[in-house]
Amino acid sequence: MGTRFTASSPVIIALLGCALALNGTWVMGAFQSVGIFAFADHGESVLDAVYLVSITVLSLTLLLVGYFEHGAGRLLARRGTFWVSAACTVLATLAMPLGGLPSLAMPLGGLPSPEGSLFVAGTGVLSGVASALFLMYFGMALSRVSLREATAAVAIGQIASPLLFSFSLVLSPPPALAFTALLPVGAAVALWAAIRRIREAAQISVIELADQHPLTDADEHRQVSRLVFRIVLCVALVGFAHELMRTLYIQMDIASAGGAAYALAQALAGAAVVIGAILIALAMMSVKTLSMPRLCYGGITLFLMVGVLLGPAPLLWASLTSIVPYAVNQAANSCFGLFMWIMTAALCQRFSATRVRTFALIRAGWALGPLAGLLLGRFALLVGGLTPATVYACMLVAVLAVFVAMGAVFNERVLMETMDILPLERRERFQDKCRLIIERYGLSEREGEIMIMFAKGRNLAYIQDELFISKSTVSTHRQHIYKKLGIHSQQELLDLVQAANPYGE
Repeated sequence: MGTRFTASSPVIIALLGCALALNGTWVMGAFQSVGIFAFADHGESVLDAVYLVSITVLSLTLLLVGYFEHGAGRLLARRGTFWVSAACTVLATLAMPLGGLPSLAMPLGGLPSPEGSLFVAGTGVLSGVASALFLMYFGMALSRVSLREATAAVAIGQIASPLLFSFSLVLSPPPALAFTALLPVGAAVALWAAIRRIREAAQISVIELADQHPLTDADEHRQVSRLVFRIVLCVALVGFAHELMRTLYIQMDIASAGGAAYALAQALAGAAVVIGAILIALAMMSVKTLSMPRLCYGGITLFLMVGVLLGPAPLLWASLTSIVPYAVNQAANSCFGLFMWIMTAALCQRFSATRVRTFALIRAGWALGPLAGLLLGRFALLVGGLTPATVYACMLVAVLAVFVAMGAVFNERVLMETMDILPLERRERFQDKCRLIIERYGLSEREGEIMIMFAKGRNLAYIQDELFISKSTVSTHRQHIYKKLGIHSQQELLDLVQAANPYGE
């Protein structure tokens, strides 16, 4: 069951939001801009090489963390792991541009020497491993707060990241490198402060990640595995479509226009994200009816489609730059990311016994999708060049990926199933009330299961189909339950549950 917080909640939200914003800005600053690579010959090539190595290693590291969840949990529970991963991220950031320095390049064409290639590979590996481990702590922290707090924190992070990144793009190379390298430091300080407050509020002495164990309930295990698989596939497909189109947008006219164009595009994306994040946050924090998240999810799907379908526009109309399509694509992906961050945090909170594996696998899919999109985009440009035919072909592939992700893999039906198990406060209170009655009146496990269904307003036919037992068996159990509780009707049962007070309030 999720931990509830009172007076410390605003501080925890602010700290987590700040940490998410700084970490998200670092990702964009280190891998989406050539600003910190201006020291290097052929800085864009060095950036590409470092990014490819880093995201590949990050994905593999997260997959290993998910597979070896027990050992990974014990490793992450150590304070040293946290600070070492943050320090290595800073070190890798400072070292990234060095792989393209003239002293490490061959005279002909500025191509990296063997030493330069080794340096690039080393910094990519270091940043990949360190950032993967550091990222796991966000999952740990978000799984320890309520859904409202997680939603607010992620919204703050998604809103602030593009705005901070647009600021960094107008800096000259030395300040840009210093600014980017300091981002993991700020993120680590804010995140550790949030973790300390969470631990104090939860009254635990260690970060409880070492208690990972397989789910004993077979139905619950299947439910978790199915949902995690669907979310992994969904984020991978959407990330693939986003990065595929982003690769094309970058090669149109944003790259040639320089940092000012990037800053403008990120500012436009940031403005759109502010609106989207506020709407999503309000929808997820209220959740009084399931129509709210359904409407929100439909809007995100439409937003993603628009970001993809705008791909050919700059080639069809010469007066239209790729800045607006690029900004729409970035904003749509950020809003989708916000929604999936919340889903992931909620699943990790609801199924805390497997939160290391759940978070690691989802984030691995989040990285592998963009990697595939980048590789396909670069291959398409290499083979066909930046032509309308190439852009249309990539657009169709991206549209198909989004359609499959949002219409088949994680559609509205799956969304509703997920919402039904999320640890919403009102549902937690209901479950606590039912547990209190079950323990107080000595109901058996099967009687407790049936009592909860009757308390939810279910009828005999529904319980019969759900539990695969006869209607007479359900009726017999109901008689025994009513006798133990001293009641005579379902309405009396509802009144009894409503009056139960498991918190001593």
